[in-house]
Amino acid sequence: MAADRRPGRAYRAGGFDLAERLTIYPGYLREPWLDPRLSGHVAALADPATGLAAAGARPQGRPWQEPDGGWGDASGRTDLHVTIDTTGRTADRRDDFAEVYGDWDEVAGRIAPARPAGAPARLRSEVSAALRAAEADPAGISDDQALALLDADGPELEALAGLADSVRRDVTGDDVTYVVTRNINFTNVCYAGCRFCAFAQRRTDADAYTLSLSQVADRAQEAWAAGATEVCMQGGIHPDLPGTAYFDLAAEVKRRCPELHVHAFSPMEVMNGASRTGLPVREWLTQAREAGVDSLPGTAAEILDDDVRWVLTKGKLPAAAWIDVVTTAHELGIPTTSTMMYGHVDNPAHWVGHLRVIRGIQERTGGFTEFVLLPFVHASSPIYLAGLARPGPTRRENRAVHALSRLLLHGAISNIQCSWVKAGRGGLPRRAARRGQRPRGHPDGGDHQPDGRVGERVVQDDQRAGRARGPDRAGPAPAHDQLRRAVR
Repeated sequence: MAADRRPGRAYRAGGFDLAERLTIYPGYLREPWLDPRLSGHVAALADPATGLAAAGARPQGRPWQEPDGGWGDASGRTDLHVTIDTTGRTADRRDDFAEVYGDWDEVAGRIAPARPAGAPARLRSEVSAALRAAEADPAGISDDQALALLDADGPELEALAGLADSVRRDVTGDDVTYVVTRNINFTNVCYAGCRFCAFAQRRTDADAYTLSLSQVADRAQEAWAAGATEVCMQGGIHPDLPGTAYFDLAAEVKRRCPELHVHAFSPMEVMNGASRTGLPVREWLTQAREAGVDSLPGTAAEILDDDVRWVLTKGKLPAAAWIDVVTTAHELGIPTTSTMMYGHVDNPAHWVGHLRVIRGIQERTGGFTEFVLLPFVHASSPIYLAGLARPGPTRRENRAVHALSRLLLHGAISNIQCSWVKAGRGGLPRRAARRGQRPRGHPDGGDHQPDGRVGERVVQDDQRAGRARGPDRAGPAPAHDQLRRAVR
């Protein structure tokens, strides 16, 4: 006699009942990583006793609480997120949280208040005037006009975006090109203490890793074999890493793959290398170029305003030092990218000031290949967990700042990028353009995300690569042992 294969029959015969579950497992319903915006939706569908789907529960529309809905009050966030981060998530912070990142009351006192933003139904006179001025001369608008455009919303924002898009089309056209690249973070051990960064680990942390010289070169060789034309190498400020280790890394990649473009070492790493070797920045960069560095990522810029930088990075790299590194690199013929990380403790006036600085450098040196906008990623960021930063820019702000960047940098930098673009399946050409001869529309594949959480990647067809790509991890082996191999 054939077995009864009707659904649930065998389970019931064994004393079990089949029950529907939600997309979240019951054991994780109350875990702190469940986004607070989703908790109400999940609770409406879950059986309180079992955590499975409640009998008879049906999905229905519920109010959605945006994480930035409370920006502008004393805490900088909605009450829900303050509660989660000051009470519900204290146990998952590192033990030395306050010691590493500083006196939070002092930090709070240094943060400038945000400018209020409205949602106008029609174009205000100051916005209309700013749009007319930008249409006549995109880069010639005043700071007040730029701020008016950053406050645009509704029809105003659509008009601003349309103007910026027309400028973009005139400058770059509609063709999209790309560079195939791989990110290699050679260590996540860092003692710089930047308050916005969720990437850094201490030597003894379970997630700390440091790649050996051969491991870095292996990854570069794999990227070249898969069709990449460049690698980006950046890492934490490891206390045991000598200033010459950066030269060794670049040289080993070039030894393995002579034609691979090496986009490596942020201005923070350059300053670290120069201070540890005792070399002037110009001499250190000269030796880096001789070792194989072709271009520098313009990260560590954050916001080029020292008041904001003190809050974010404890003054580790003043704006003047960042400017000195990139301008010196340009003078030596080493191109760099430029970045702006926004949406944390800054305000629109800081964005305008940052764009002015970037344009001024470009007019003097011509060394920037692109400008990359990096929205702040708040998840696990210390300054957000302390309740002092908002959870990144809003969608309106993203559109406005991208459009304004296109206008203020018009005639200076033609490539205005939005952090990350990933190609889908279908395959890519074996070789794409080389960095330093930047194609239009190229996404900067070598720069850190705002919270530093960058794994390696190869932008190409996965099946052609023949393997899946994972994050750069070397396990919890002691960092100093790996460093000995890396700098031998």
